[in-house]
Amino acid sequence: MRVDWKKTIQAYILFWGGILLAVVFCISMVVAIARQLANEQDAQNNRTKHYQSMHSLEAVAAKFKKNQEQEAQELEKEQLVEKATKFVELLTTPETTTVAEIVAYLPSELYKENLLWMARAIDVEAGSCSDEMQQLVGMVQVARAIHPGGKDFSDGSGSIKTVLFWNEYGILQYPWAHSGHYPEQPSESAIRNAQAVLNGDVIDTQMTINVLYQGLTPLGSGIYKELIGVDGSTEYFCYE
Repeated sequence: MRVDWKKTIQAYILFWGGILLAVVFCISMVVAIARQLANEQDAQNNRTKHYQSMHSLEAVAAKFKKNQEQEAQELEKEQLVEKATKFVELLTTPETTTVAEIVAYLPSELYKENLLWMARAIDVEAGSCSDEMQQLVGMVQVARAIHPGGKDFSDGSGSIKTVLFWNEYGILQYPWAHSGHYPEQPSESAIRNAQAVLNGDVIDTQMTINVLYQGLTPLGSGIYKELIGVDGSTEYFCYE
């Protein structure tokens, strides 16, 4: 029997060629899978680094914020101490300390309450009078509200309401306040002039905090200013 070597060789070539192609294909798949896994690992590493970086930035930001808050608190404490020291200095010189500058030291949390009660007092005491007289009425109340002498005028807390209802010795400084004879809603001019007083934006910038009396007759140690009301009566603003 004669062997056909040509066909045999072709068969071998086809067989081993197929195997070689299969091997090459498998190797290609393995390489592709390995590359994909490597890329995924790199991506995961990058995500981890990014997270760590973000976490680190957040930690730095949190520390910075905490330091800023601590510095702000320390600065606020220093400013409060300085303000309190300055306030005491001003109180020790009532002959030169003006109402316009002392209002900056009234408690800020009392501003709305002080505005309401001062405006009510202005309406009752000088509702139809000039802006200057209305402001002077409010300025006397400020001087009384911070008066360090205490019992004659208020508790020194800076509260206008306390001044109006003060009754330490059974003498009512403002009887209308105790009887409730005041407007629930003050007039526009009274509010405007009360704001001017509490903001230190007054007509009379020279009035000092030792001007503690206001009335139709002179009181205290001397007259600071006299103003004529719309009814022709004279209103006296006097020193302690």
